Amino acid sequence: MIKYRDNDQLKAEIKAEMSRKGLKQKELANKMQISAANLSNILVNKSSLTFTDVQRICKALDCTLYINIVDNSTDTDQEEREEREER
Repeated sequence: MIKYRDNDQLKAEIKAEMSRKGLKQKELANKMQISAANLSNILVNKSSLTFTDVQRICKALDCTLYINIVDNSTDTDQEEREEREER
């Protein structure tokens, strides 16, 4: 599980998962039923990455998308975990 920081990090995770599964962008685009050019635009920051894009990508990669919203003001160990993640 990753802690979301920004779209660049999320796009890197998507590319890493593609690599682990041996999928090229064109193959993933075909599974998503979009053009390879559209997927390329999504993954190289020419267009923004939407929640719907992430859902479609996860489905095409046969991955589960988990969302956990945590109230940092009540999570007393949050800063400590963040420090450990950065190391």
